[in-house]
Amino acid sequence: MQLITDTDRAVFGFAGQEVRDGLILEDTFTDNQAVTHVEGNIQFLEAFNAFDYEVEKVPMFRESAVDPVDGAFCLVRTDTDDVVHNMVGNGYVPYQNAWMMTRLNEQILTRYPDIKIESAVTTNGGQLAQLNMLLDEHTVPGDIGPTWTKMLWQNAHGGKPYANHLHQVRLICGNGMTIDEMVDGITTRHTKNAASRIENQLWDYPAIMNAIKSRNEWLDSLTGKPVNRKNLKAFLDALIPIPEKEGKAQTIAEGKHETIRTIFSQEDNLRGPIRHTQYALLQAVTDFADHYTRQNGDDMTRRLNGLTGSQNNIKQQAAYLLAA
Repeated sequence: MQLITDTDRAVFGFAGQEVRDGLILEDTFTDNQAVTHVEGNIQFLEAFNAFDYEVEKVPMFRESAVDPVDGAFCLVRTDTDDVVHNMVGNGYVPYQNAWMMTRLNEQILTRYPDIKIESAVTTNGGQLAQLNMLLDEHTVPGDIGPTWTKMLWQNAHGGKPYANHLHQVRLICGNGMTIDEMVDGITTRHTKNAASRIENQLWDYPAIMNAIKSRNEWLDSLTGKPVNRKNLKAFLDALIPIPEKEGKAQTIAEGKHETIRTIFSQEDNLRGPIRHTQYALLQAVTDFADHYTRQNGDDMTRRLNGLTGSQNNIKQQAAYLLAA
């Protein structure tokens, strides 16, 4: 059975399912599948073998030139000779997936056996390797589905740094949100000193679990705080200020307000006991950021941007306003 193939399909799959564009699609795996789960729990050696390839720096040459271009290298997979990234400089040092996975196993997985490897993905011909680990499952009172807390680990060969980010995913819609106030996402550029920095990034699992508990309690508390029209307008004005001067910027801001209001008032998965609460408002902003903002790049890039890029910024601002 082939565990991992290179594709840009969803990173948020789980046992027997795939999450794509906010929908849970039952039994959608094909021969080009990105995520396969063994009884909902991928074993470490299976993930390790999926990432078992190496990348090396190869000098670049001008056409018909004998000497390489100074400071210009591409990154090539040694098993396939495929170029995974077309330009890095002198300071770039490849850190292989096997080395990274060994550190991850020693620092986290062997110490805390309750952590599950939920998905393992490579994209762009092996340029990016990602592991999603499930830490906690929680259902907010009145919500129709659970919220999972996960750690997304990635090793990128060019273009992006080594990184891990703690985030929560509301499964009914597939929307994700980084938990910045709990643990800062760790990013490390691939330089000669990166190995020592990664080695020293020890994980305080008990502290993280306590923080997750506090976060879940805060989400629960939002369901008891109603939002009326006045509250909603004040919140949106603070989140997305509308310029006084008429023009394109004013029109765009007003359109964003209207979209969030519509999601908040009409989205089916925000009805029931959570309807018109601060919890529903937070989820409306998250849904807006993940599905209604203009996004560039492939599916994987857009999903990562929702956790670590510009879309995550508006989610964090919404959480800050609601926590104030």
